[in-house]
Amino acid sequence: MRRQLALAAAALILCAGCSAGGPAAGTEGGGTDKSGGPTATDRVRKAIDQLGRGAAGIDQVMELGDAERTYKLTVQGAFDFGADRGRLAADLSGVDIAHVDQMFIGGKVYLKPVDGLEPDRWGVIGRSDVHANHVLRAPLNDPEHVLAQLDRMKEVSAEGEEKIRGVEAVRYAGVLDHETVTLRGSERLRGQMGKARELLGDDFPVFADVWIDGRGRVVRSVLRMTMQDITSTVTTDYAALAKPVAVEAPDAGQVTPVGEVTGLLPG
Repeated sequence: MRRQLALAAAALILCAGCSAGGPAAGTEGGGTDKSGGPTATDRVRKAIDQLGRGAAGIDQVMELGDAERTYKLTVQGAFDFGADRGRLAADLSGVDIAHVDQMFIGGKVYLKPVDGLEPDRWGVIGRSDVHANHVLRAPLNDPEHVLAQLDRMKEVSAEGEEKIRGVEAVRYAGVLDHETVTLRGSERLRGQMGKARELLGDDFPVFADVWIDGRGRVVRSVLRMTMQDITSTVTTDYAALAKPVAVEAPDAGQVTPVGEVTGLLPG
C-alpha cells in the first residue's frame, strides 16, 4: 500500500503530493468559543470576506518538488477582489513558456504569450471556462480561487502570534477536504485525486494556514501537501493597496479568443 501511494504521488508531481502530518493542536475550532465570542473559524471567514470585498497586492510563491528537483513558480501583481479586476505576472524556470502576463477584467482573462499565438498577441478566455489541472494550483492563477478554498477550511484553530513582514499576526491552521482540494478541478485532476484517495482510504491531507493582523486583515496564506519526499507548498502574501487597481483590456485588434489554456504557468 505504501508503494502504491508513493507511485500515485509521483504521478502527481506537478500537481503536488499529499501530507502525512496535521496542524498542531491549538485553541478554538469550528464550534462555539468558550467565552461566547467568535470562534477561530468565524475570525478566518470574516477576514477572508473582508479581503474578498477589497484589493491587495499579490506575491505568491509555489514550490513543487521531490528529493532531486524543486520547481519554483511565482505570481505577482495586484487584484481588486471587489471589482473583479487585476493584473498578474507568472514566472517559472525550466519550461518553454517561462513568463505569462495576465489581466482579469470581469468574466474574462487576457494573457500572453499563449502557445500557438504570436508572442505579442493576447489570448482571451472566459474566467469560468478554465479548470485547475494541478493540485493547489488556481485556474489561471485566480486569487479568488485561493480565497474560496481558504473560506472552506475545517478544524480551524488559533496557533499564536507571529511576525509577517514586520507585522504581528495570528496564525490560524486548518485542513481542506477532498471537495475543496478539487474545487474547479478538471476531469483529469478529479480522476487522479479520486484514485489517490481510494488508495489512501481517506482524504489526502491538505493543510492551510492563514495569518490575520490586528486589524482583521489577511496578510498571508499557505496551502501545503507532502508525501514522503514529494512536496507542494503555495505561499501567498497580501499587501494593502492605497490606490485602486487600474486595468484596461488590450486593443481588440491585438486579441484572439482561445478555447483552452494548458500548462503549469496558468494552472
